[in-house]
Amino acid sequence: MSNYCFYSQDALALAQSAGVDVIINSYAEQHKKQTYILCRPLSNEDVKYDYDRAIAVFSSGIKPFFIDFGDDDDLFEEYQEDFLEDVSYLAEKFKYRDKIGRKKSWQILFESLSRNDIDFKKLEVETKESRVIDLIISLIVGSINDTSRINLEANNLLDTIKSKIILFDTDQTKFVF
Repeated sequence: MSNYCFYSQDALALAQSAGVDVIINSYAEQHKKQTYILCRPLSNEDVKYDYDRAIAVFSSGIKPFFIDFGDDDDLFEEYQEDFLEDVSYLAEKFKYRDKIGRKKSWQILFESLSRNDIDFKKLEVETKESRVIDLIISLIVGSINDTSRINLEANNLLDTIKSKIILFDTDQTKFVF
């Protein structure tokens, strides 16, 4: 397993049973990108979904995507809607809505893929979308930050790096700056 991948226990079992863990691990290792494979947001672990045959994959610079390992399209669609509702709830709770907007503005970033159709190249996004995805990832993994200090409109390398440090490494920002 790649050092760049974090799997929740239930997501790991599903990914391994279908063999998609190899594809995800390879991408993360090759691009040296932290990748999260989950069945539900880590910052909302007490939530239970009616469908337990799907995972969500998150990595900076690519569209988040869902993979269905079952054969119930209706339940899979409901799972996706519930997951996105939970992200929306977290965005509201932690005041991220000012940065990422309402659900309708960012839900189009999410893809639904079959286990045989994972092509990370097709999932790459523009810089602005990537910053929104980074904020969504931080919500999902529980790395909650003060959004007033996060700059989605960073237009030079220094501001971009500073914003990423604030986003993913808040405990050390006092030391860095």
